[in-house]
Amino acid sequence: MCQLYCSSLEWSECYDFSEGMKECEYPQLFSTESGTCENFTDVTCGTRHEEKEGCNYLKQKYIFRRGLCQDTYPSCKNKSDGINENPIRRPAPYFIICLQDRLIGGGVCEFDSFWGVRTFPFNNTCVQAYAIPKAEYSLGRLPSCNGTTGSYRYDDSPCDVYYRCDSGTATAVKCPENYNLNTVSGNCELNYPCN
Repeated sequence: MCQLYCSSLEWSECYDFSEGMKECEYPQLFSTESGTCENFTDVTCGTRHEEKEGCNYLKQKYIFRRGLCQDTYPSCKNKSDGINENPIRRPAPYFIICLQDRLIGGGVCEFDSFWGVRTFPFNNTCVQAYAIPKAEYSLGRLPSCNGTTGSYRYDDSPCDVYYRCDSGTATAVKCPENYNLNTVSGNCELNYPCN
């Protein structure tokens, strides 16, 4: 395994789980060139097995031997590089950051003060809920346009937030400060009454 190395001068003294056998911290791998643990992007494993899952590192197997490893090290297997929804804490604003099928970080999408709503992980970034299609994410608010054209208010949004349909494509729009959507004209108007 590419994350394992022998700390002993004599390889003959090294075998699985011996005192001389050591393991790099996840997601590092052991470089035979430098003789140190390095970032996985800088190591060539050759014939050594390259483990990508944090829960398959021996240290994690021992620490989490009674389970719950995936809560700490969610899998990035077959996920795109960048921000992805945390598969353990969903649907929610929590995300994981993946690179080459490895977990390299995580966090929480922030509140979007301009739109006045929470953001969620979607398409490798944190996106405000009005711009996420309902059909693609349970917390999304953007309806389908179904071939319609025009400007429409969301069912339960402030009067300055609406979506525009152009040739069946929906886009979230926010009026400037002190402007609201005139649902008749389809434009933002200064101090337009909100009903």
